[in-house]
Amino acid sequence: STTPLSFASVKQHYKGVVLARMNSGILGSLGLALLLYNVVSLMQKIESAFNFTWHVTQERSFARRFSDYLSVVLIGPVLVFSALGLTASLTHSSLYKELDSFGVFHALFSVIGFVLPYLLIILAFTLIYVFVPNTKVKIKSALVGAIVAGIAWETVGWLFASFISNANYTAIYSAFAALFFFMIWLYISWTILLTGASIAFYYQNPEFRSRNRRVFVLSNRMKEKVAVTVMVRVAEAFYQRQPAPNLSSLGQSLNLASESLLPVIDCLIAKGLLTRNDEDPPRFLPGQAPELLLAIDIIRAVRSAEEDDIINFGRLPHYKKVDAFLRQYQDAATASIQSVTLKELVTLLDKVDEQNNML
Repeated sequence: STTPLSFASVKQHYKGVVLARMNSGILGSLGLALLLYNVVSLMQKIESAFNFTWHVTQERSFARRFSDYLSVVLIGPVLVFSALGLTASLTHSSLYKELDSFGVFHALFSVIGFVLPYLLIILAFTLIYVFVPNTKVKIKSALVGAIVAGIAWETVGWLFASFISNANYTAIYSAFAALFFFMIWLYISWTILLTGASIAFYYQNPEFRSRNRRVFVLSNRMKEKVAVTVMVRVAEAFYQRQPAPNLSSLGQSLNLASESLLPVIDCLIAKGLLTRNDEDPPRFLPGQAPELLLAIDIIRAVRSAEEDDIINFGRLPHYKKVDAFLRQYQDAATASIQSVTLKELVTLLDKVDEQNNML
């Protein structure tokens, strides 16, 4: 005789069939993919915070981001845990126990055991400060910031652990105690890490240390000249098959700080007139063919750089006399150069240089 199957037994039967046929390799691959995504996403947020500290507006490309993040995530922990494992192996060896019986070696080992965690944290922070920001960070500057942050991190961690071990927090927070204190420690650690990055930045850029530091804003005519000069320099390097200029070389040729030059370059890139490659530091190339790129487009790009969907020229009230005057002025200024391309501009400047050299 057969007994009728209940709904619960049928559900359990098919659940077992599904679990039996499920490929564990797929779950493992999916878990690895999610882990990598979380790691890259977290590192991207850390990079954004560091770039803000270092006044960097450009983020890495996906390929560079993946390779650099993977290096930091893999090499850093491997070095730290390898050092910790080696230290643990040595402390449990017979030679270490014999030497530890002597007073001199016991004091030496005590000092090493106290200093070693600080050195490891400083080394890890130095690697983070050098590789994570999307700019060239000097090792000395990163080391200065890492020393301050590493000592603070290890000391605060020791004080925090001592407080938790002696405080009767379970009676107040019960099961939420571990999560509660973990979030506090995460906030403190993140603050210390960013503080070290700021110290490294100000050590490498002493001109930013002044409390009343003046913010230099280029005038409209300076922006126009800077934009045209940048495009000419880039086009000259392109035609002469020379290395493309980077932000530092452009700043030196224009006698401008990178902070003042960068908004103009970002404007040209946003308009598609300029592009940057994936080198470190990035170099700049023409965004369009110079023989097709009009010089007037460079001027227009700078003049409309600060406009967006909220604040733009079209939202201003219309006054017929003012609009007619500005239109006449713009038409007169545009008429003389509206057909000049960037290539013709470079050629014209080359001829002027040759005439000046002959004189």
